[in-house]
Amino acid sequence: MCEIDIVSTSENEDGENEIFFVEVKMRESDHFGGGIGAISQSKLRQMTRAAELFIAQHSEFSDHQPLLAAAIVNGNFAVQNFIILD
Repeated sequence: MCEIDIVSTSENEDGENEIFFVEVKMRESDHFGGGIGAISQSKLRQMTRAAELFIAQHSEFSDHQPLLAAAIVNGNFAVQNFIILD
């Protein structure tokens, strides 16, 4: 139904807990557009639904601020860009 590539948590500079739901897009080059362009409105809705389901099933994260993000990985498997989608 929906999937998330990476789920991670951190504490921001204000001391608030955050939980990141990350979509990973790999691009060997930008010849056909960057990875962000591959995240459609439909994919954003799927990510939002997956995040909601995850938090509903894992109450220990109910106090975390959910954030949707994308990690763009280049052909060498290095993170080229990390973007908050919200």
